[in-house]
Amino acid sequence: MRVFGLRWSRMGSRGSAPDVFDVKAETVSRRWGSKSVCSITHEKSSERVLRVESIQPFESSPAGLPPLDAGVTLEALVFGLGLSDISPISETARLGLREWQRS
Repeated sequence: MRVFGLRWSRMGSRGSAPDVFDVKAETVSRRWGSKSVCSITHEKSSERVLRVESIQPFESSPAGLPPLDAGVTLEALVFGLGLSDISPISETARLGLREWQRS
């Protein structure tokens, strides 16, 4: 969705779906400047991504993400967006992956 020159996107489960299916989930969120924020929810027992929400300037938004129902991991979001795309989504996934590896 495009709003005031920003792109808001949400992919994956809605609402409290992880709670409904008794999945332990963690969320990593980060604000990247004044016009960019990203939130990624993943399974606590694995790095499988359940939901991604992002607000970014429209012109710098990534063209697309892999379908989350295919078992996308945090690592796939870090490296799967392409070497030239250092987006808030891949950087937020990198933060989540570091935290997941520590636990």
